[in-house]
Amino acid sequence: MKIKETGAHPKTHYRVAAYCLVKAEDKKENPMAQTNYYSRMAAAEPTWELVNIYEDAATRTGHRPQFMQMMADAKDGMFDIILVKSVSRFASKAADCQKYTRELKKCGVEVRCGVEVRFECECISSTDPSTEVILSLLAAAQDEEPTEITD
Repeated sequence: MKIKETGAHPKTHYRVAAYCLVKAEDKKENPMAQTNYYSRMAAAEPTWELVNIYEDAATRTGHRPQFMQMMADAKDGMFDIILVKSVSRFASKAADCQKYTRELKKCGVEVRCGVEVRFECECISSTDPSTEVILSLLAAAQDEEPTEITD
């Protein structure tokens, strides 16, 4: 994953977690494929230690127990970075994504930088100031509902 380094974590060792949300309607996506992918990615980075991979299945109720466990673990300072496939896999609404990334900025051992979230598909990091703007734009776009035209 190529994401511009912001210098938010000027360390030589990072504790990394990954979050996987497998969509039920996506029959070709195997939950183990994401787990294996993040395991290989972490193993390829000599400064990373993979702490945990949190996995949820997407449901209509939005019940995501592993996501909530990940947030609790972040507050306990268990990791520095969260890897996730995309903004939509992290939170179904961009406004929720923004809320959670803000919470994570207040977490972790190094509270001055908090827990970073790296969104792979969008190639953005929550530590980059422009990400806040991107998430705001995505949230605004999601709020726009097409109006029905009637005679």
